[in-house]
Amino acid sequence: MQEIVFKHRIFYYVRYCMNTRISILEKQLIEAPESAVIWEELGDLYSQAGDWEKAIEAYDFVLAIKPDNLEVSRKRILVLLAGDNEHNIRVAISELEEYCQRNPTDKEMHTLRVLFLLNDTEFSFADEFLQENNPDYYLGELEHNFQMKDVPQMIYLNLINSYISLKQFQHAIYLLDIFSQWHPDDYLLYIAYGSVYLHTSQTDEAKNMFDKAYYYTNDINDRDVCFLQIGLSYFHVENYKMAYFYLNKVETEGNKKEIIPYLACCCLENGEEKEYFYYMEHFTEIPFFCIKNAFKNHIPKNITPQELISFLKDLYHRYNI
Repeated sequence: MQEIVFKHRIFYYVRYCMNTRISILEKQLIEAPESAVIWEELGDLYSQAGDWEKAIEAYDFVLAIKPDNLEVSRKRILVLLAGDNEHNIRVAISELEEYCQRNPTDKEMHTLRVLFLLNDTEFSFADEFLQENNPDYYLGELEHNFQMKDVPQMIYLNLINSYISLKQFQHAIYLLDIFSQWHPDDYLLYIAYGSVYLHTSQTDEAKNMFDKAYYYTNDINDRDVCFLQIGLSYFHVENYKMAYFYLNKVETEGNKKEIIPYLACCCLENGEEKEYFYYMEHFTEIPFFCIKNAFKNHIPKNITPQELISFLKDLYHRYNI
């Protein structure tokens, strides 16, 4: 009991000293409002106190005075990431890009950057990142900073799928062989194996892996995700009949909405007019970017949401003459 009381006294004394120092610095700012030194120390103290917004504001003042101060840029990024604010995290990831370009020797921040990028749920984000950089370097960073068995699922799946998107199939297989040893019941790994085999025209091997993936699903949501990912694997190699077959197996309403644009695109490719226009009736309920992703090989890059539906209505008859 005495030890707990002592620790509390130490905590409150430290907080008292910190608040006292903050008060002194804030008074000094009245006389020297453009002092980068004072603003930086304030930012550090606000950060230690967990007052993220004030810390960001203080670091902003420093950077307004000294825009080339990399150390403060680094601190600002870490504070942006510390709070549970999605907008700030997105800003931080964007600033990490610039910071890492300006400071290529800061390995810790480079590793932080790759972890955030590869943990992003939108695969295209990771794909774009890997296309602009050397994937082998960042794979090395992961191997250096993690026991491979401890790499989070979202990170290893995004990295594997990024290699598949980049058609670097040997890298993908290398990682699949590693992670399937540590996670032998992860059905998403077997779907990724199957996707590699599809891209390399090994259709029987792909089918075996997809069957294995289904075997390891546990419930209806797993099965829906399994059918969705298998369907998309066939979709990306332009086997639209098999893509439609698997995508059409998805059962739950929430998951069905996501696949409607892909089902419509399969109908476009397969010449199924009635089904194509049936699925199009639901497009008003679906986000623009979902439809655009499914039809990206058929529509102009700069098409607007207002133009999209009428364009796709005309597309069927132009495409299936």
